Amino acid sequence: MSFTSGVAGVRLNKIILLSSMVVLSMLPVSAEKVSGVAPGASGSLVNSVNDLGRIAHSLKRSLAGVANEVDRIEGSDSDPDILDRAFLDDQMFTPITPGSTGILPPRKEWLDLYLYQIEKLTSLLQTEMNNVAAQIDGESSFDVKEMQRIAGDLQADVPRMKAIARGQTCDDDQVQTAAHTMYQDVVGFDNARRQLAKSMKKIASGKSYFLD
Repeated sequence: MSFTSGVAGVRLNKIILLSSMVVLSMLPVSAEKVSGVAPGASGSLVNSVNDLGRIAHSLKRSLAGVANEVDRIEGSDSDPDILDRAFLDDQMFTPITPGSTGILPPRKEWLDLYLYQIEKLTSLLQTEMNNVAAQIDGESSFDVKEMQRIAGDLQADVPRMKAIARGQTCDDDQVQTAAHTMYQDVVGFDNARRQLAKSMKKIASGKSYFLD
């Protein structure tokens, strides 16, 4: 074999090798490597994100319960679901029905129940959020960072809420304002969670390789 033919063979092999590398680079890359999801975390991560939604739903109901308890209308027969919807729609009052005669004082046992639920749920939300963040490899997505921030803020707001609601003079307006602020934070948390879930579905379907 001549020197010329040997050089041609080497060049041909290089061309074949480079062509193979180009083809491989065009193939779908493992989502675990580029999406930010830690290896082996995909299944448990989906479950954890769904669990965060369940906690957020329960927390919203407990916060609405506090606000409704300090704004009960005597003689009102409003359905609890109507009260929750009114609270969700930024209506800082209880819908008044025919026959209503005035505001009833909040019941300590009911307030204590809602406050206990809020304290436990915010703590659980923080714990589960930390578990989710731990399964994200490398730079976290904006949604994850936002969820971590809100979870921390919610847990920090609980002592203030308890102090206002359990004070010697329970200020109804202050309690409602505090509950409403926390409620809107939970809504923001759940919106970010939904965006994270959408990103994960895109990764699972192969339509994306990155968390938003």
